[in-house]
Amino acid sequence: MTTITVATPKTVNLTTQKIDTQAEYQALIDGTNSLMPSDDPFVLAKRKITRADLFAEWQSRIDAAKVTKSCRLALAAAVAHERQLDVTVKPLRGAFKTFAQGRFGKNAPELQELGFVQNRAPRKSLQKKAAGTLKAQTTRKARGIKGRQQRAAIPGAVAVPAAPVATGAGAGGAQSAPQAPPSTATSTAPQGQGNASTAARS
Repeated sequence: MTTITVATPKTVNLTTQKIDTQAEYQALIDGTNSLMPSDDPFVLAKRKITRADLFAEWQSRIDAAKVTKSCRLALAAAVAHERQLDVTVKPLRGAFKTFAQGRFGKNAPELQELGFVQNRAPRKSLQKKAAGTLKAQTTRKARGIKGRQQRAAIPGAVAVPAAPVATGAGAGGAQSAPQAPPSTATSTAPQGQGNASTAARS
């Protein structure tokens, strides 16, 4: 099995790199003048080139490295200046947004004209929804909460009868509810009063 090793990228200091480039080509010029003062022209890669043209090519490379380094330093200074301004100006923009929200409302379309985004209700990601569902299931299991079907499946559970469905008279007429039987209570009047009533009738 082949193991792939990922090398950590190194940060290159552009200023140091350009100084090294300048030093390399300057050493070529100085060394050629010192070691080969009378050689002219040179034959390099099957190309004949005069001493003056060769030195001009090397010098152009040195000049290009100087320009790049100068631009790099100017860019670094510009970025630093921008960040310094951002520290001062960005809070003012945030304060003005609060001011505009107080005048027009947090969801007003006028905020877009000022370059601000209206407040929006945050949407739950799929991960948060799944985590919420799992948490609810865990809570129900820990507390022993059961649904209607689970409670109905428990042995000995009392089934609640369904309410009767009322039917209209046009569908054949609904059966009337059974009437209560007549009261069989007996009179508890005194015996004497009963005899007097009988005598009066006779």
